Amino acid sequence: MVLSALAEGLDPSAASRVFGSRQVTITTWLTRAGEHAQRLHEHSFCHLWLAHLQLDELRTRLRSSQQVQWLWLAIDPRTKILPVLELGPRTQHMAHRVIHSQARARETRDAARDRGGSHSRITGDGLLGTVEHRVY
Repeated sequence: MVLSALAEGLDPSAASRVFGSRQVTITTWLTRAGEHAQRLHEHSFCHLWLAHLQLDELRTRLRSSQQVQWLWLAIDPRTKILPVLELGPRTQHMAHRVIHSQARARETRDAARDRGGSHSRITGDGLLGTVEHRVY
């Protein structure tokens, strides 16, 4: 229940008061849940091959920060799978970082080799202008 409340936006210090657990304990649970989610994501996307990805960025502001952040994502328009999520500034460097995400590029290359030279097409607009990028 504690993690569900945190996922709904409850602050860890408030969760400590509501659920009667120490804030350090709640932060540990949250960290472990995040690490588990990362391992699950890596396992689930280990051999994933997506023919077409769309790159996009969304403007957001973290609750505890006055600074505007950008959530970068790549989405498969057919399955709606989000294999890449990155939080960072709205710069061309960040866009290239998302496009050339080592794990995704490695998986795409391995799948392309297995499929006889197929490639993944990445399209986007906005910061990069209209772009089409092929990852082999």
